[in-house]
Amino acid sequence: MVKTGVDIIISNLSQLRAELLEQKVKLLTDSLPTRARNTVQIYLNDEVNLHTIHKNDLLRNKSKLKNIKNVGSKTNEELEAYFSNIKREIYRIQHLSHTEAEYEYNYGKMSELSKKHKIPIKVMLTGSVFLVAEHIIQDKVYKNKNTDLIDGLLKIRTGSNSYTLTQLGKKHGITRERVRQVRNKSLETIEQEFSMLNEIGKFSLDRYGLSSEKKVICSDHSVFSEIKAKNSLKMTNNMVFFIASKCLASDYTFLGSVEGLLFSRQSTPKTQHIWKQSYLINNEYDSLIVSNFIKYLHKKNKEKIEEDTEVKLIDFVVNNFNNPVIYTEPEFTELVLEVVKKEFGNNFVKAGKIILPRNTRKLNYEYVYEALEKLDRPSTVEEIADTVNELNPTFGATKTIVKSALLRANGFAPMGRNSVFALTKWESEKSDFKVGTIREIVEEFLMEKESPQHISVIAKHVKKYRSSAKGTNIQASLNLDNKGIFTSYEKAHFGLASKEYSKEYVLLSESSSSGRKSWEYRFAELSNFIKIHGRLPRFTSKSMAEVRLYRWVRAQHRSIRLEKLSDKQEEMFKKLMKAFD
Repeated sequence: MVKTGVDIIISNLSQLRAELLEQKVKLLTDSLPTRARNTVQIYLNDEVNLHTIHKNDLLRNKSKLKNIKNVGSKTNEELEAYFSNIKREIYRIQHLSHTEAEYEYNYGKMSELSKKHKIPIKVMLTGSVFLVAEHIIQDKVYKNKNTDLIDGLLKIRTGSNSYTLTQLGKKHGITRERVRQVRNKSLETIEQEFSMLNEIGKFSLDRYGLSSEKKVICSDHSVFSEIKAKNSLKMTNNMVFFIASKCLASDYTFLGSVEGLLFSRQSTPKTQHIWKQSYLINNEYDSLIVSNFIKYLHKKNKEKIEEDTEVKLIDFVVNNFNNPVIYTEPEFTELVLEVVKKEFGNNFVKAGKIILPRNTRKLNYEYVYEALEKLDRPSTVEEIADTVNELNPTFGATKTIVKSALLRANGFAPMGRNSVFALTKWESEKSDFKVGTIREIVEEFLMEKESPQHISVIAKHVKKYRSSAKGTNIQASLNLDNKGIFTSYEKAHFGLASKEYSKEYVLLSESSSSGRKSWEYRFAELSNFIKIHGRLPRFTSKSMAEVRLYRWVRAQHRSIRLEKLSDKQEEMFKKLMKAFD
């Protein structure tokens, strides 16, 4: 079949012009006399539109209908005029600008809907679906009804007060059940009457940027306030959103609770998620997955959560839905993250991950652990307490609270006897770190050796982990061991009492070990004793080492009176004794 000008025009029509032509074909068909209209419908199997007319070549070959039974000359004339008018519309519409075509299409659509739904044409021609909705509410919901009662039940108009069903029943002299019936019937009416908004809504919403390209539209979007202002509406934002949801019903699915969106008061079981917002989810995505995932998070959040826990969307989708691949793409994940933030708060989303935050009370030792992690080094109780308060200004940590937590909970270790503590995990994380006292480090070191070790070797090992430790202090500490863990040998060697060594190492006897030692060595022994015990040595002690230190202290006092000590020695000794004066 050779293409004519009409064929070429039809094949190149834009969507808007094609829809306008279909509108004109319908009007022309409806205006045909009954016999002529029936003839066309029979010939085209009740599918009378531009496509079927063109497909059956009726615009060029009108004589095809002459062979139909009972079609007379008058009907043929009517049909010829009908097809000629369609051709005339094709040529006319081809030359319309986009604006002209859009206006004509909208006018035709509004006229059609005006007749169908009995809405004044002047309201339809405003081009605002919101003004149309406002007319529907006024005519179908408020008309001949108690408007004060409905305003108390539904979030329709701004400035309405919120009441319970019982309160409204008492106020209007009806039962609570009757109030509930009025509320539900009013909502049902709105739902039914608004179903036609989808037929006109898209054109009305394009100007506000509410197109089918968005992944999700939330009820708290600022555009709904803008719509209210531009249309001088006295509706609530929730009602404006609900109207938009009906207009976009072919492209979006409503997610949330209509009752929560429009009811002034509602009771929801604690086991169910109470939607904070309502959403329009683009039909490219499965709103059921989003809905079920939000309900799943609500359920998990009601459980006891000891620490922040990541919830992977992919795991949820794979475990609950078939063919999950499309629903784990980045765009869908972004959509879900947006809804999660709105429903549960920003703390449920961190670095693009969905997190169930801890919901149990934080214990004292956890504050302390957190503070030490920030300090990242062995620290005093006072330093730890200060850091806890810095991180948690309302906690009010004291040294007593902190020390109690350090001593009672696992994960902490003392560093010597000076109230310095560290985290035990640092031993596996830091190569130059060991927890425990100097004696414990030495004990562990000697446990690995087959023979006693010289104090210089021991000191070298200890300094890997305690850089400020001195050989004389270490030796003094080992000599003051009251637990019998260490043994002393000639030539400043030390071993463990639990191990047997070669006879070549001579164990120092009590008498030999008490021989004359340098003043500096004795001073180091005394300093170490005071650090460990927080007091001076006593004469009544059962430890001979402590008794010897007691006698040495007495001797130094006497030497000072007799001016036998050097100025430096006297200054060091007095400084050490100052705390006990």
